[in-house]
Amino acid sequence: MVLAGDTLFIAGPPHGEKLAGLFKLETVQPGRLAAYAAADGKKIAGRDLPADPVFDGMAAANGRLLITCTDGSVCCLGGK
Repeated sequence: MVLAGDTLFIAGPPHGEKLAGLFKLETVQPGRLAAYAAADGKKIAGRDLPADPVFDGMAAANGRLLITCTDGSVCCLGGK
């Protein structure tokens, strides 16, 4: 999870599967990112990721969200 401004970003397995894949780099399965309004918890957006996020592998900076995934990829979302 990352709180960036008024938005809470949560990434993980797409359907609430066990979190074991987040700790094993050899496990590659699609992941999911969701954004919620911090004030009221309403879902703002969601999107698929190429793989599950690495545990503690998200950061927000300069209007961008960076997510490191278990397949070795790094997703950069936002900004121009």
